[in-house]
Amino acid sequence: MNGSEQVWRNPDAGLVFSSGPDDAGLSAEELSAVLSVLRPFAGNQGSFFRFSEIAFIATDKPIQFCGTLDELSTFLANGKYQFTPEYWWPADHSGCVCSDYDLTFTIVAGSQELVSGVLNDATLEAMQVTPETRIDSYAPMPK
Repeated sequence: MNGSEQVWRNPDAGLVFSSGPDDAGLSAEELSAVLSVLRPFAGNQGSFFRFSEIAFIATDKPIQFCGTLDELSTFLANGKYQFTPEYWWPADHSGCVCSDYDLTFTIVAGSQELVSGVLNDATLEAMQVTPETRIDSYAPMPK
């Protein structure tokens, strides 16, 4: 989602291959931009944040939390969790963010208005996909 991400398309096969510099999360700048886009939709309602259990195998750290979007940055700045949540969404389900630890990109889902906010943000490098769009790390590379 930042300037070093690359997107390849194969229009004949309907494939999109996206790769970026960071696995399993958003940089501080990207996080700030995504929060700015989501804030008008989520407001001050509670949101749920679920971290990947992979990083916490054999620990007693909890992996799910509830708080507001504004509390997420402070929570992460305290240093107990060194990456953004794998999944997060407001209680009213007005959107969802997924930064899977195996992916090199983040998916933001929501209304067309929310998606337009992501697409139009100057910090985020984004493309719109639908459930029919194949996003596949094994997609053929361009020649």
